[in-house]
Amino acid sequence: VEAAVVAAVAAGGDTDSIASMVGALSGAAAGHEAIPARWVAGLVGREEIESVSADLYRAAEAKEAAHERHNE
Repeated sequence: VEAAVVAAVAAGGDTDSIASMVGALSGAAAGHEAIPARWVAGLVGREEIESVSADLYRAAEAKEAAHERHNE
């Protein structure tokens, strides 16, 4: 994740938007464990973000399980 974000910033242009999209996509693909701990430690609103993301994950799991039961 870090290498991808750094590369996006170094590419020039609209780096804040590009780096945020690259970070979001690479973080989603690699998992939250791949986000550098020093980035997470300084995150304002960390507890709320983690709570909302856990809620979203549980909702997605429940929806997938319901879909699978429906298709059995």
